Formats: sequence, C-alpha cells, structure tokens
Amino acid sequence: MLFLFLLLTFWDSGIDNVHRWIALGPLRFHVASIVIPFFIMQLWRLLKAENWWFSFLLTAATSLLLFLQPDASQLTAFTVSMAILLWSRADRSILRFVVVGLLFIFAVISRINLDRLLPVPYVEKILYLVVDMGMVWLLVEVLSIFALIAPFLLLHSAHAKIVSIALGVHFAVLFLTALFGNFPVPIIGYGVSPMIGYIIALTSIIRARNDLPCS
Repeated sequence: MLFLFLLLTFWDSGIDNVHRWIALGPLRFHVASIVIPFFIMQLWRLLKAENWWFSFLLTAATSLLLFLQPDASQLTAFTVSMAILLWSRADRSILRFVVVGLLFIFAVISRINLDRLLPVPYVEKILYLVVDMGMVWLLVEVLSIFALIAPFLLLHSAHAKIVSIALGVHFAVLFLTALFGNFPVPIIGYGVSPMIGYIIALTSIIRARNDLPCS
C-alpha cells in the first residue's frame, strides 16, 4: 500500500519532470517524507518474520522509484537505513556484503541523476540561513538536530533497538545530505510532510516498546 503512494507521484508530469509530490486540492505533499519512515518500520517487521528476500525486493523496488523521481536525499537515507536492517538479519556474510554493495550503488548513482529545481532558501538552505544569524543560533540549530535524532537512540526497547537506530540514521542522513546539496532540510525547513513522517517514525518506535520481542 505504501509503495503505491510512491507510484502515484508519477501520475502527472510533476515539476520539471521531478515526481515527488501528490496534490490534494491546493495542498502538495512530499510523499517520501511521509511514507518512508513508516515503510522502514514495516520492512523491519517483515524481516523479523523471516521474509528477508521479500524485504530486499521491496527495498530495491522502492530505491528504484526514489531514483526515478529523482530524490537523491531520500534515496540515500533509505538505502543506508535499510542496509543496517538487512545486514542485521542476513544469515550469510557474503549476502550482507552483496546487499550493502547494491544499496551503496543505488545511493552513488543517485548523485548523477539530480533534479534541476532551484533551491528555496527556507527549505533547502535553511541551515545556512541560521548560520548567517550568528553563533548562538548555530548552536541552537545543532542542538535541535541532536534533539530530533536522540529519541530514536533513547526511547526504544531492546527488541526494537536496531530499527530505532536505523530510523535515527535515516533522519541523520537527511540532515547531512542537506549540507552537501540542494535537498530539503527535514522538520527545521519549511514544509509539513517531513513533520508528519517524523511523528509517524517516533510514534512507531514508542508503540514498538509494547510489542512482544521477536527473535
């Protein structure tokens, strides 16, 4: 179901052939920001149920869609976080290296398929705008980023540790890619979609604390 939302972004011509949004009336939602965190949780549950190959195929298909959108930032964050989960559940060492290698290739080639959309200062360049305001605001910005990532490292239960770390890495990579390219800054930048995705991820981790451990 979540996979279909990514497919729906190709329903129209997009913006300069960039397909990342679904429009609902006057509102436009960045789909990957909303569904990817929840999708990572669902893939983790598949992995716990020993559906490793199905999880890998869904990961590869999702990575391909993000590449075609194109969305290098979301693709990099997704592949890194899923590499952590797939690695943790792979039963053979060679399989681990193959999976990580394939996902790494996806992340690398995404850098040669970048969109040509002009950056919006309060979306893609918000980190630099804050830096220009002075050292105090820079410190506030850094602390805010750590505060956003910290719950995934602190609020998880033992059996949800790996997926919580993967989600924390996911958001950390989104922040890092924004430093080195014209990519939206999640939560701190303008836009409601990343906020929805973050709340979904955080809520999922908190709810996972009540799940029964699964070997």
